[in-house]
Amino acid sequence: MKTKLAALLCLLMLLPACAWAASPAPLSDTARYGVNVFLSNFSEQGITRFDPAEASDAQLAEFAALHIRINRSRYVEASDKAGYNARVSDAYIRDVAEQYTGRRPQSLAPVNLTYENGYYYFSEGAPIDIGFVSMSAAEELDEGVFGIYFGCYGAGWGWSNEDCRLRPEQAAAKYWDAGAPYTGYAVIDTGMSGLEADRSAWRLIDYRID
Repeated sequence: MKTKLAALLCLLMLLPACAWAASPAPLSDTARYGVNVFLSNFSEQGITRFDPAEASDAQLAEFAALHIRINRSRYVEASDKAGYNARVSDAYIRDVAEQYTGRRPQSLAPVNLTYENGYYYFSEGAPIDIGFVSMSAAEELDEGVFGIYFGCYGAGWGWSNEDCRLRPEQAAAKYWDAGAPYTGYAVIDTGMSGLEADRSAWRLIDYRID
């Protein structure tokens, strides 16, 4: 795995100089939706840079805790701690982090969240996000590894997963008053399954927003 990651990072460094090495990857609407949902797990947290290979345990743990708070209500408990209305057990953190990044944090202490006695605590209020992802193009960088060009739309506007079915021009038209979209590039390792397959084997290699 480390050898493959090293090779991919080298490839990413070379891409601006030899973009011809990548092959365009036309996708079905179903695959586009899958890519958009997968990457929206990062944009919905307001993340603008994420490199799993370089991320600290604290970053991995915080990503997983926030992902659970936003997307997995069955794991969210009510909290009686003053100033907080919800909590998430750290029992799920390593599995969620591995699911999206391929890494399991050893330490479960987060970057900014309150963490006490095996629980992450959350207060009222909507999470800060930069919108949902709508991809504009995909390219195959290596067998089963894809680069994704995308924009983020609807920041702070209560978007839903159904919006991930929108193409960029549709997303821009729907959320025209939400400000200019953020633009970015991500690399996804599909585990040889490809972007048309189920997302269960996908892992993020890199994610950057301008």
